[in-house]
Amino acid sequence: MEMNTLNLDYSSVNLMLQLQIQDLEEIIASSKGKYREGETPDADLALVASKSELEFFKSSISDRWMCKSITQAVISDGELVCRQQGEENLETRDREFALNLDTNRETPSDGTADSEPRDEGLLGKLEALHVHFPDDDLDRSI
Repeated sequence: MEMNTLNLDYSSVNLMLQLQIQDLEEIIASSKGKYREGETPDADLALVASKSELEFFKSSISDRWMCKSITQAVISDGELVCRQQGEENLETRDREFALNLDTNRETPSDGTADSEPRDEGLLGKLEALHVHFPDDDLDRSI
């Protein structure tokens, strides 16, 4: 199912789909016609199939918006998180150094800035994993 969202936000798209699903549920509930046992009219099957497709589309859109939000958070906050981690590592080493001075133990002299090596290409790898759908209104509106 393809839907042109016209740059609508997630809440608007979600509301439209929910209203369509509710309409179909009302139609399905009111279409208790007479037919042979074990046979379902094509119209009823079509209504159930349409409802199922709308629910799948709603779930897919929700998943995509959540993934895009996570991707944007990783991209925008990634450098800040790396800097904060470096500061925490420095504070940990400073504390260990002070404890070692206090107990007159020998201090490590590795001189490294980080206790764990940092993968500089991690954000690039995560960004490469982000699925982008070209000319997609959902990608432009988030």
